[in-house]
Amino acid sequence: MKNNTGFTLVEMLTVVIIIGILTAIALPQYRRAIQRSKATEAITMLRTINDSAERLAAMAGYRDFASMAAAEPRRAIFANMDMFHEDHFACGVADDTITCPHFVYSLNRDSTFATAQKRRDPFSGVQIRLYREDQPRLTCVGTQEACDAFNIDMDPDANSGGTGGRPGRPGDFGRVGDLIRVDDKIIGEPIEGKIRF
Repeated sequence: MKNNTGFTLVEMLTVVIIIGILTAIALPQYRRAIQRSKATEAITMLRTINDSAERLAAMAGYRDFASMAAAEPRRAIFANMDMFHEDHFACGVADDTITCPHFVYSLNRDSTFATAQKRRDPFSGVQIRLYREDQPRLTCVGTQEACDAFNIDMDPDANSGGTGGRPGRPGDFGRVGDLIRVDDKIIGEPIEGKIRF
């Protein structure tokens, strides 16, 4: 009598195929979750910048940060905000730019207020913008795929291919209404039902 204690070829192939199918389903979801967590990091930082800017304006005696930026633009910079005086802050801080591992944050003096631009692939160059209007709101400037991965509405005023904006000083990613073109085409359409403040 033979003692068969091994696996047959069909059993082995079945297991390999099942593992392959599970990997094909799970890996894209895992990557999307990673991108969403990075976008959440950027959103949290933009909210923190907003709060810190309002505290800076209040301490200087202004109604809001926009009033202070109009009256004293040299004082309305990242280096003067209280959140950047802490020793545990690990990002590089310049007057109008903060450089972190995943995003570069830029301080603007228009309705956009602040932007977070993705530094590395995937979705390098995609921006998350914080608008300061009656209600602060977030929008995404980039490809439809990137904005969906970040789970943020596309910016209807500045649809782009995520290339980063007009040329200028570092951290200047364009103004609302500037159309950023890729191969002479404006890419993307506004979508509904994503993250709001």
